[in-house]
Amino acid sequence: MTMRTLLLAAIVLAGCAGDDGVGPVCGNGVCDPGEHWQTCSDCQRCPSDCPAGYSCQYPGGCARTPRTYHFMIDEASLPATRFDGSPWDADAGIDAAPDPYAVLILDPSLVASSATPSIANTVEPRWNTPSVEYSGFFGLVTVQLEVYDDDGPTHELVVACSGQLDVVPNASFRCSADGGSIHLTVGP
Repeated sequence: MTMRTLLLAAIVLAGCAGDDGVGPVCGNGVCDPGEHWQTCSDCQRCPSDCPAGYSCQYPGGCARTPRTYHFMIDEASLPATRFDGSPWDADAGIDAAPDPYAVLILDPSLVASSATPSIANTVEPRWNTPSVEYSGFFGLVTVQLEVYDDDGPTHELVVACSGQLDVVPNASFRCSADGGSIHLTVGP
C-alpha cells in the first residue's frame, strides 16, 4: 500500500467514525445531508422511500427523476367576429367562421413549440391531438397559447394568452383573452 492509499482509507474511516454530536451521522444507515458517497458507506445504496418525483440514483441516494409529458391543446372558444366586428372570412368574399389552428410555446428556454392542424369554419375547435412532448422535471413552466385563422397565405391572430403551468401528470390549463379561451392538458 502506498502512503496515499493509507491516507485515503483513514479519511474514509474517520468520515464514518460515528456520532460526534455535530453534523451528519455516518454509519446510521441513512445518507444524511452533508454526507457524501465517497466518504460514507451509507450513501452507497439507495433508500427505499424516495419522495414523489425522485428516484434512486447511485451514487448519492434520491435524485429528481425526469419524466416525459405530453402537452395537448384540447379545444378553444373563439369570438364570432374579428376584433373590428367584421366577419372572419369577409376579405375572401364569404361570411364564414375562422379556420383555426393553435400554437403552443413552452417556456422559451425549453425551446419547445408545436401547432395543431387547422379546422375549417368553426369558432369551437376541438383538436385533441398531442402537441408537444417534453422530457423534464416537475415544476412551473411558462405556457403561451395562440390561435390563428388559417386563410391560405395569411394567418390572422384570433386569441393569444399565456401563464404559468405546474407540470404534473393530468394538469389542466385554461387561459382567456381577446374574447376567446384555449384549453390545454398535460398527460403522462
